[in-house]
Amino acid sequence: MKSYDFNNRCNLQSFDLDILEEIKCQDPDMTIALLIDENECIEDKLKKLSFKPDIISPYFKLLTKAKVKLYQSQNYRVIPWTINEDTHLKRTKSFGVDAIITDYPHLLIELLKQETFQQVINKNMHFL
Repeated sequence: MKSYDFNNRCNLQSFDLDILEEIKCQDPDMTIALLIDENECIEDKLKKLSFKPDIISPYFKLLTKAKVKLYQSQNYRVIPWTINEDTHLKRTKSFGVDAIITDYPHLLIELLKQETFQQVINKNMHFL
């Protein structure tokens, strides 16, 4: 990764704690994301690591707005996975997550376009 100058442009993520520990040993500067499965507890999994990952990537249904704010206040980036439905995208985005993992980026792009358009409308309503 270093020889191709990818460290600043990507992160390594895994559900497997041993793999993350090894990555951290081999490259302490690598950005690491801890993936958390739907049947796991975020806090419990964090406690099992010997270091603090840069990113927490839980299954999206494990998150609430309060949890997102809590983890961000602890200097984690919160990037949930894999959100593929409009309603879930809207809900999770409203929590203030740092990014979203999806198989359908066009849905997220459309949501962002709609929100931007609505913000422009709301901003200019006083001129009507």
